[in-house]
Amino acid sequence: MIPSILAWIPVFFAFPDLRVNWVEPQGIRVIADGRQELLERCIESGTEVRYRFRLRYCRRRVGWFDDCSSEKTEIHSLRYDPIGESYIVESDRFADDDPPEKNTYSSLPEARADLVEIKQMSLNFISAAAVHDRGARRYIGVRVTADCKREVGDVLLDLPYLLTFGLVKTSRFDSGWIAYEMEQN
Repeated sequence: MIPSILAWIPVFFAFPDLRVNWVEPQGIRVIADGRQELLERCIESGTEVRYRFRLRYCRRRVGWFDDCSSEKTEIHSLRYDPIGESYIVESDRFADDDPPEKNTYSSLPEARADLVEIKQMSLNFISAAAVHDRGARRYIGVRVTADCKREVGDVLLDLPYLLTFGLVKTSRFDSGWIAYEMEQN
């Protein structure tokens, strides 16, 4: 039991490197790249890797909290199919009325590239019909959380988090909210 817990220690500190690129017309592309060798270790041990992308469109206000639209969430999961000897990436964007998209890859680098990227999300979808000019006071807030799912219940995986009063998150990593300014054209 102890060696299996020690094998997961590098995963505890794997933070993604977030990038947001503008895609014309009026869209963004989000890439959460980083220390991917740790995620490979999760896949090799038979666990599913899940990325949760959360985005929101915000307007800064002086002397008050920022005015943000409701969060838009997209979940990407990657698992290895030992029978088909392939990697399956499933992407699901909430509140878009489309079924989840499944892609099958023969190599882990191809699957990982699909896992860590939202290829395009329109500003209309993120802003929920708010005015989305690229003014200096507007930004896109992005947060990515990732975890390795196991057969063990989430309560057991979160036990170190609970015992250390939130100081150690062992089963997942979180980028925190990062603001990407919308520059004026």
